[in-house]
Amino acid sequence: MAQTYFEDIKTGQVTETEPKKVTQDMITIFAYLTGDVNPLHIDEGLAKAGPFGGIVAHGLFTVSVAVGLLYSHNLLDGMILRKFDEINFIRPVYANDSIYTKFVVVGKDAYFIKIKEKHFGQISCRVDVLNQKDKPVVATDFKMLVEHKNGPT
Repeated sequence: MAQTYFEDIKTGQVTETEPKKVTQDMITIFAYLTGDVNPLHIDEGLAKAGPFGGIVAHGLFTVSVAVGLLYSHNLLDGMILRKFDEINFIRPVYANDSIYTKFVVVGKDAYFIKIKEKHFGQISCRVDVLNQKDKPVVATDFKMLVEHKNGPT
């Protein structure tokens, strides 16, 4: 994996990941790992009678998969997630749906922060998660710290 540096990132840069299939096993494991065992995520009978008509993935599971897709795309190498500005859950994600991530750099902040002798700038990003029908399921804004190649300029 290649390190991404602040100087290499351009405002307006767009990256889309490959899709990832969400399985029932993934949803169930996430439910028990986090303790969020809401029947909407693990009980087919109760979920079918619920508002979505079936088992759905956790919203934060979907966000986590989206971030993982960005890492698997080598986009976030060397970056540090600093902040989610807002997360909007737009549509449910069902078992056997596929999701992918669209990442757009919307701004670069000129200030610097120093962490263990390294200097970082901040980028602002728009992250949309879409399903196999290209319909948005989650939208959020990130702030990421990105290392400078040569420190402050």
